[in-house]
Amino acid sequence: MLANLKNLVSNSRLLVMLAVIAMTASCNNNSSSSGPGEGPVAAGLTVILSATSLNYTTTAPIEVTARFSAKVTGFVVGDVTVVGGTVDDFTDVGNMGNVYTFEVVPASATAGSTVTVNIGANVAAAGTRMNTAAAQLTISYMAPTVQIAPFLSLLTTNGDVVTMGTYNTTAPIPQVYTFSQPVKDFTSTDMALMNAGVMAEPEARDLVSGHAMIWDVSIIPMTVTSGTVVTFGIIAGAVTNAAGISSVMDNPIFTTLTAD
Repeated sequence: MLANLKNLVSNSRLLVMLAVIAMTASCNNNSSSSGPGEGPVAAGLTVILSATSLNYTTTAPIEVTARFSAKVTGFVVGDVTVVGGTVDDFTDVGNMGNVYTFEVVPASATAGSTVTVNIGANVAAAGTRMNTAAAQLTISYMAPTVQIAPFLSLLTTNGDVVTMGTYNTTAPIPQVYTFSQPVKDFTSTDMALMNAGVMAEPEARDLVSGHAMIWDVSIIPMTVTSGTVVTFGIIAGAVTNAAGISSVMDNPIFTTLTAD
């Protein structure tokens, strides 16, 4: 009888120990999962930077988004490092803690300018996990470009003269200058002309506050002597965008016609 009682006590202790082990394992498994409604989380805490555009043409603010892989705490505007600009309007979207937006204001809108955005490692936490560094975001200034039609569809910036066609009369040759951004005060003095003139000053389509993207101009050859080359284009730095701080090209661009 006594032996049976000892066995019963021993077995009861064993059952209690096994129950404790099972409960501990269950708690450990649950601790690796996220809270209710959040779904499973990855081992690492990442953040991805994106922007509404990777190119800019003025010093107007550019919206940037920082998206974390989980809800975080401790992320503040001072954790964003910007070179070539400043940060403004830092916002926790919906107070959810995983998506933040802010505006980057470029310091300069000139050829070759760039703005870089960085978020370093270990600036935000999700529980005991700290974030890894974000891949650098680079936003580059894009100077206005121009297309001259119908003889030249896309102009290069290396200053080379490109022969695109022939002419056989001194009648005006209609040309359309289409810029990638609105430009201001485009006149005949901005044009590089050889053996040619213009019938009238360039005329803007849909002019708004002195700025337009499309301008019409008629080129008049001075002569139709065989072999004569007529050149027309835009002088380097002659035309500026709406901000008034950026040249269209670093080098002059031309198209040419040869008398046949």
